[in-house]
Amino acid sequence: MTTTDCSTAVALSCPPPRVTAASPRYRIRPDLHVSFQESSGRPFYLVEDRLANQFYRLGDLEWKFASMFDGNRTMRQVAERLACDPKLTELDVSRASALTNWLLQTRLLVPAIAQDDSPVEIAPPQGTNYRHENRRPLPLRRHSAVAPRAPLASPRVAFSPFFIKFPLIKPDRLLSRLLPWLSFLTSGPAFLIWLVLCAVATYRVAGQWDQFIASAAVYLSPRTWLWLAAVWVVLKIIHETFHGIVCKKYGGYVNESGLVLILFSPVAYVDVTSSWRFRNRWHRIFTSAAGMYAEFAIAAVAGIVWSQSAEGTINYLCHSIVLTASVTTLIFNANPLMRFDGYYILSDILDIQNLYPLGRQTVRALWRTWVLKLPTPLPYLQGWKRIVVPCYGMATAVWRVLVCASLTIGAANLFHGAGMVLAVFAVFTWGALPLFQFVRNIMSADVPNRPDRKRLVKVALLLLFSVAVIALLPRPGGTTVPAIVAYSNQEIVRAETRGFVQQI
Repeated sequence: MTTTDCSTAVALSCPPPRVTAASPRYRIRPDLHVSFQESSGRPFYLVEDRLANQFYRLGDLEWKFASMFDGNRTMRQVAERLACDPKLTELDVSRASALTNWLLQTRLLVPAIAQDDSPVEIAPPQGTNYRHENRRPLPLRRHSAVAPRAPLASPRVAFSPFFIKFPLIKPDRLLSRLLPWLSFLTSGPAFLIWLVLCAVATYRVAGQWDQFIASAAVYLSPRTWLWLAAVWVVLKIIHETFHGIVCKKYGGYVNESGLVLILFSPVAYVDVTSSWRFRNRWHRIFTSAAGMYAEFAIAAVAGIVWSQSAEGTINYLCHSIVLTASVTTLIFNANPLMRFDGYYILSDILDIQNLYPLGRQTVRALWRTWVLKLPTPLPYLQGWKRIVVPCYGMATAVWRVLVCASLTIGAANLFHGAGMVLAVFAVFTWGALPLFQFVRNIMSADVPNRPDRKRLVKVALLLLFSVAVIALLPRPGGTTVPAIVAYSNQEIVRAETRGFVQQI
């Protein structure tokens, strides 16, 4: 009995390539930076596109396929090599075609140039024995405050009056100059001092809690708006600066900083997308938490000064700093349901990258499977992540509805009622348009992917009934009492002679 090497036997069965001189050849862009990393015991290749400021994760199998485009092979030759290579047997034709289209859309794969023979550099791995990971490549992007996902192929971004982004500066050089002077504030001894300051401030403020709450009554008074604006600007500059300082400390770069208007309310941001290159996830966590770390330190110092000062400008200013740098920071920046700092911290602690879109995909798949009775494959999850990701996806779905409703109501009350145009736009964008697309997709789907119409009607009626019940539930209303409006410094003017007042 004779035996033949398996790979050789497969290779002999492959037909010879038939390629013409005009056949297009493609290659992975040589300017990409590729590093071999590991997450939760699974290896992956991290592809960094400096031109687009994007990061992508490819599994071992996907990267092996992508690296076959070396500028010397045509599409046909790559397909024939795919059929012949026993290491790529798990990658079927449909997945390979989808991956190729994705590589072209993201411009990671470009037409080969005869003069360009430079190879793609791959950073050395940390370790030796790894298993390959079959995962769909996902784009990675992160900001310190707001992180809108950039489109994969088209540079056009839909305009939304609820979310307007204004890139202002490129702070990388400035942060490089500040790093030697401020890096000690992110050291271990500085962290111990930070803990002591926070503990002392908490003790001081808690001892005068009633007075602290009473002083908060004038926090949003129109007379203090100028003070609040000044405090907010200074705190946010420090907040975003520390994000950039920590990012630079661990080897990242900061290409952009600016403002985002959410319903015309300014939110500062700094682009620290380069922190994805950090192999240590705790470095990424510290980068995300650096802004809150700095604000809490300022709030602690202000709290101590407030507790030791008498009523006056200093006392009020310190009180405003404490509220702005601690309470509002916890409510917004630390909220993991919003794509601010808290989201990225939670994502890195759980070691689940792209947690937000992954949660949405999971909830959508569960909706189609359980409600519409259309079996839909769930994203690949293992162990406790099968519970955490769906729960997070459902929580963000509820939060998204609340935020959209709040923004719509807030828009309707803007500009003395003129904001009703924004409210109508919001209802159309967030309600009518998705519903129309959902119905159109169902009607145009083939029979196996089309839900039963009777079941669809039942689901729609149940949703309408739930909305009606919530709308008709009794809610605590306001209390109406008789009152008299008295002006401050009111004076009574009396005429010295008799007569009638015709004009004032």
